[in-house]
Amino acid sequence: MANFLSHLSAFLKNYNGNFYFSLLVYLFLSLFTLSSQEEVIEKKKSLAGNEMGAKRLAILVGINEYTDKNISPLQKARNDAKLIAQILEEQGQFDEIHLMTDDISPKSPLYPTRAHIEAKIDHVLDYSSPVDTILFFFSGHGISDSSGNGYLLSVDTTIDKSLFTSIKVNDIMHKIKNRNVGKSILFLDACRDLSNSSSKVFAKEGFKSEKYASGDIPVTFFSTSTGYYSYEDPKSSFGVFTKYLAHGMEGKADTNQDGIVTFSELEEFVQIGVTGWSDQNDKEQKPFVNYHKDKQGKIPITLSVDKVTSLVEENNFPKSNSKIAAVIRSSVIPGWGQWYNGGGEKGLSYFSIFFILVGNAAYQYMPYAKAKADYESTLLIPASPGQGDTLLLNYFLFEPKYAAVNHAKSNFNLSVGLVGAFWAWNVLDLFLYKGNNFFWAINLRVAPSNAMSVYAHSPIDFDKKTDIHFTVRF
Repeated sequence: MANFLSHLSAFLKNYNGNFYFSLLVYLFLSLFTLSSQEEVIEKKKSLAGNEMGAKRLAILVGINEYTDKNISPLQKARNDAKLIAQILEEQGQFDEIHLMTDDISPKSPLYPTRAHIEAKIDHVLDYSSPVDTILFFFSGHGISDSSGNGYLLSVDTTIDKSLFTSIKVNDIMHKIKNRNVGKSILFLDACRDLSNSSSKVFAKEGFKSEKYASGDIPVTFFSTSTGYYSYEDPKSSFGVFTKYLAHGMEGKADTNQDGIVTFSELEEFVQIGVTGWSDQNDKEQKPFVNYHKDKQGKIPITLSVDKVTSLVEENNFPKSNSKIAAVIRSSVIPGWGQWYNGGGEKGLSYFSIFFILVGNAAYQYMPYAKAKADYESTLLIPASPGQGDTLLLNYFLFEPKYAAVNHAKSNFNLSVGLVGAFWAWNVLDLFLYKGNNFFWAINLRVAPSNAMSVYAHSPIDFDKKTDIHFTVRF
């Protein structure tokens, strides 16, 4: 039943046809809610644990561009956080998901400054208990001091005071330890190449993983071991570590086919995947895991779902930070820049509208050209002796044709103006809006638990119902 619903949900997600037909299919899907209810509730108990009041809480941070321009920008760290957040929201049954990326307003409490990240960690821990599950994911730059202590670079980290303006990993671990949270996981993808940076401090000390071999929290998963870099995948919009992490969380890591992806299953899948990628691409990236308390790695991460298309392959995330590359593309073909920035539906919508407007302009040109040719081919009635003045006759002969030309010309100019205006808006859109995922969309959801939406950040309570996502896109 779960597989059937998954395939139908995937069909709806990619269906761009009649809205009413889609609504009927959605209602049809809803009929299966009761029949699959018990299965979902059982899995929900397995993820949340048997303890009364156990919560699942997640904080995800992804930073591409730092305010200090001496710190080399990244291309896909922001996408990494968004991808994992989406998977956790859809399959992780988390009570709260806090997504912090650098492409939102600096005034937002989710903008990943050092103060905001630390405040969010404190906020989550303030009302957590030992039976809760806490997941922290970071994708961005990281450094180490002379003693090997690791630091995560927040968006406002500065070169000259890097160790004082970044977040010490040990501080995060100690905060979690003090709350005695038994199920806590850190995913740290902070071993990015800093060689482009002009700072000697950054170039000298990269992020170290073995320093935490005797850490204070159950599990820490590093994207690579000390001395190796964590790479970004050229064939997707994500880092290599996150790419295999996402595939595993979606269900490929569920080796025992019990419907639940545990950390130990995820670790094995990611290790094999990243190592295989490294061998194929002549790179050396070696994920490193530190177990402290939960030696068996039985922490449940997500529900396994038989997906038709992985979120990794759906490619709804930007491929590059460069606005210039996107602007050049949209200047040549409207919508191309939006598609390049990860907005597949939006890019297609822009191109389609532009194509229709150009077609309308061509259609309006035909009556204008005909009216103009008709007007220019009309001959004046020559004045003849004894025939009186022919001016009035010529006026009545030419005036309707002249008016027809002006009317057709006005329509043609308006259609050309609309083409130009939409072309300009298509380019301006790349500067005004950073989220280019779709043009129009209607989203409906029936969720299985008290989940805080990644996007709306508001509690949704639809307990005891099947998790179904339904999107109508235009």
